[in-house]
Amino acid sequence: MNSIQQYILSASDATYGTYIGLTWDQRKQRHVWDSGYPMSFTDWRVTGGYDFIQPDGGDLERCSVIRFWSFRETTNWNDIACADRVTNQLICQKPPSSSDTDGMDKMLQFEDVELQFHEDTDQVCRDEQFTCLSGECIQSVYVCDGMTDCFDDSDETKCNVLEGKCSMFDFTCDDGTCISSSFYCDFIAHCLDGSDENECNYPPCSNNEYQCENHQCIPLTKQCDLELDCSDGSDERNCESSDGNFQCFSGRMLPFSRQCDGYRDCSGKNWEDEPRACEYFSESYSCDALSQVSCRNGACADVTSRCVLEYDIHGYIEGCRDATHLLQCDSFVCPRSHFKCPDSYCIPERYRCNSEIDCPYGEDEYNCDSYNCAAGSYRCHTYDNTVCIPQEKVCDEYPHCPAGDDELFCEVSCFDGCQCSGTSFVCSEIEDWGPEKAGKLPNATKQLILREISSSGRSRRDVTDNSSTGIQEALFIDMHLFRVVFLVDFTGNDIDRIVDGEFADNNNLRYLTLERNQLTSITMHTFDGLSSLQYLSLAGNPLVVTVSQPFVQLQSLELLDIRGTELDNVEDEFFDGLVKLEALYSDEFFFCCLIAQDKELAECLPAAGQFSSCEDLMKNRFLRISLWVLGVAAVLGNGVVIITRVYRRELLPNPRRSPTQPILITNLAIADFFTGVYMLIIASADLSFRNVYFRYSEDWQTGAICKFAGFLAVLGSECSVMFLAIITIDRFQGVVFPLSRRRLRFKSTYFAVACTWLLSFTLSAVPLLPFPYFGVSFYGRSSVCLALPLTSDLQPGWLYSVLLFLAFNFICFMAMLVCYVVIYIKAKQSVGFKNASTRMEKGGRVDEQVRMAAKMSFLVVTDMICWMPIIIMGILATSGVVEVPGEIYAWTAVFILPINSALNPYIYTILVQAAAKAGQMPKKSTNGSTTNTSDGQSMSQMYGQPAASITTKQEMLQQLLNSFKRNRLVTVMSISPLQKNTLSNMRKNDSFVLSEINILDIEQDTKKGLQYLHDNSIIHGTVCSEYVIIDGEGDGEKRAFLVYEPSQQGQDETLSFDERKEKDRNDLSYVITKLKASMEEFSV
Repeated sequence: MNSIQQYILSASDATYGTYIGLTWDQRKQRHVWDSGYPMSFTDWRVTGGYDFIQPDGGDLERCSVIRFWSFRETTNWNDIACADRVTNQLICQKPPSSSDTDGMDKMLQFEDVELQFHEDTDQVCRDEQFTCLSGECIQSVYVCDGMTDCFDDSDETKCNVLEGKCSMFDFTCDDGTCISSSFYCDFIAHCLDGSDENECNYPPCSNNEYQCENHQCIPLTKQCDLELDCSDGSDERNCESSDGNFQCFSGRMLPFSRQCDGYRDCSGKNWEDEPRACEYFSESYSCDALSQVSCRNGACADVTSRCVLEYDIHGYIEGCRDATHLLQCDSFVCPRSHFKCPDSYCIPERYRCNSEIDCPYGEDEYNCDSYNCAAGSYRCHTYDNTVCIPQEKVCDEYPHCPAGDDELFCEVSCFDGCQCSGTSFVCSEIEDWGPEKAGKLPNATKQLILREISSSGRSRRDVTDNSSTGIQEALFIDMHLFRVVFLVDFTGNDIDRIVDGEFADNNNLRYLTLERNQLTSITMHTFDGLSSLQYLSLAGNPLVVTVSQPFVQLQSLELLDIRGTELDNVEDEFFDGLVKLEALYSDEFFFCCLIAQDKELAECLPAAGQFSSCEDLMKNRFLRISLWVLGVAAVLGNGVVIITRVYRRELLPNPRRSPTQPILITNLAIADFFTGVYMLIIASADLSFRNVYFRYSEDWQTGAICKFAGFLAVLGSECSVMFLAIITIDRFQGVVFPLSRRRLRFKSTYFAVACTWLLSFTLSAVPLLPFPYFGVSFYGRSSVCLALPLTSDLQPGWLYSVLLFLAFNFICFMAMLVCYVVIYIKAKQSVGFKNASTRMEKGGRVDEQVRMAAKMSFLVVTDMICWMPIIIMGILATSGVVEVPGEIYAWTAVFILPINSALNPYIYTILVQAAAKAGQMPKKSTNGSTTNTSDGQSMSQMYGQPAASITTKQEMLQQLLNSFKRNRLVTVMSISPLQKNTLSNMRKNDSFVLSEINILDIEQDTKKGLQYLHDNSIIHGTVCSEYVIIDGEGDGEKRAFLVYEPSQQGQDETLSFDERKEKDRNDLSYVITKLKASMEEFSV
């Protein structure tokens, strides 16, 4: 005021009066200085009697000025309308400059002033509030809402919300933004597009409620009470009266507390709100010095308002209306949670940085960028400023925050074992759930998630074994009370019935989950009232009984989940009424096919599968034909092989021929025969279900025939792999270790065969056992009754499939590959014999070894071509690296996998015939003559130098003798001259005695001779004791020679060269075994 007085005293022509401009704040309904500063000091004229008390203009003088008549004092303030003709001199705010007065310059000094704050160090955040790392508190519903509320952004830093998806407690607006589900249908549009209020079905108001224009219901007593209770303010419009309040003659409503407060609020000259009868006009009236403050206008104010600028709920200043209580406050100590304006009064914490000037010179709005709420204070949800209030002002029935969020959810309490956010409750396995807790759920609940509640407290409930359990019995909840609930999840509460009309009042319910309960039936009226429902999950319920149209009321439903139910024999009208359905999840693609007759969905699971369609078990025409072709080829081809081998008695022991290879090949044919039978079963089923497959798909995939077909497929395929591995290992041992005693013989071969069939049978039969691990039907996972792990879906028994089809088969084929590589290397090394006498025959032997290696390579490659794609795709699909397309899966399982079983018998037949012809093919000698390698070679070519280099008979004999000793082999045209020295004749002599060392020498010599023949591509053909010559008599050293007679007969030309070599080795082994046995018997 000093600056104003100085200006007035220095002003020219001041005798005409000086006027200071005021502005009416329409929002706050009070005067402020035209500079925007609060009218926090006044010197209204109160002398001159009742008729001259100022102010007297009220709201009729909203544009008014203060007139000074005395320059020596300011106790003569008088409000005059701006348009009054006497206002000839005004003082108004102007931009500061260097020529301003000292008083105006002083206002700029507060920009760097830090307001003192009396902090309440005892306050802490409430349980339902979120505590920011910076110390202030916010409503939990504002956490992770995309808007920063905490000063340090800690409410938005650990949200873990996927991009484009809202959190569990949120509602997704149509534009993709997220808001708390607590704001759904609360009569205020929180979504920018208003979608949270667009489709709300607001419940009707009761007789004792007033319905706002936006359909909100408030108590009748709240209408026209001078407080905005309707969110749209419609409860305070067109009010003709207000119970408990004061009404001016002009119709203006005043709070009852505004009567006789020393300030004339009613317009005009009647001053009906401040009549002469007011107590403070009495000469004997005085204020209580201890509890009241004496106002200059004569009224009294509560002492708690001393030096505190604060406005009440109606916007009127609390304390003295003439601001007397704000004078002489320089040294006043502010109460807790208040700021001290420099050398002046105090303001509440919420006035700091609220975009309103409250300190005399606006100091409360300086340095707001760095301003943060005090620890434990509540931070209001605002977009452009910081408003803080102490915890004592939260939930005090008066909204202090601009958006009123300090009064949200005040009657809501959370329970132990629950997660709560606003009116959203997520509770699981609460042991002490009962009517008391259920009764505390507010009717305005928006999300109600109660999981496993009933099962955890079942022993407390008075429910008999034969009685049914509804929602009220299980959870003590009456769904009719929750009219604006948005989401309900009652998973796992043993609910076995839903009363018709249970959800009749839940018109705003959009998500309903009733998973893993005991519901066995639903009716046409089960879902009455759920006109807005978009998501329904009945998964995991033993539903078996339904009416023909159970979902006819759900015309807004977009997603339906009936997985894990036992629905069966449903009618074609089952999905009637679901006009907006976009997604359907079930256990059988039957339901997808059923609804596809009337409507095409964006997503329907499970699909018909990689092999099938709604109409046919095998949708691909080529694969359908392939099943028949391959099946018939496998059954006929392998059947012929089996019959032929049995007819020719190749499976029985024979001293001239080893049955090992015939036994293994026959059993391989049996395994492939089973695979052919499997293919014919699938082909027959496809033919039987043509055009109507979806109606019988479940019966087929869970039926005994499908299980048997899957059993045959696994039995045949795994046996086939194992027998191929055994054949490979046997060939590997015969080629790489020809002198080894550990070879498959008759008994050991049958033992290996029996073990193979037993292991394969066990592996195939285990999934048929009633183990929960394998689910309802392990083999029925696909329409072709195969459980190949070629998808990323971890279905029941997936690990078993991976270990059997991928790991086990991969190991077998890697072992076969290694064996064939070693066999090939060994064959190449055998061809590398460098003796000069064999150089002319080397070319023929190279051809023979290459043919052998090519045959072996062809066998292993054909087998691996069938299985390795399955193994590779299975590994990639199971690990999630790639998703195997359905078409590739179908071709692999129906065509690639079984083709080997169909071709094996034909491949072996062709190879055997080719080998037989190769063994009989004549070869060219060096001079152009033709010889047969199976009948022998010339003496000079086999045992020494070429004939041209031998000059005398003595040299030839010496050459032959040296060759006999070196190779332990004697070649003769006839065995007759050597009969007396043969092993068979020598054993007849009683003086013929063999020691253990003698037997070992004989065994080593004969094997060496036989190996020499084989290295030169010669088959002996008749290895027996008559063709073994013993050199030595008495008890001394005895050595042996193997006699080869080129003209001998008895070779089986139907066998391949490898099989005849194997027969030679088996025959020699038989001779040595009998020799050992006879010597042991003799020694005993």
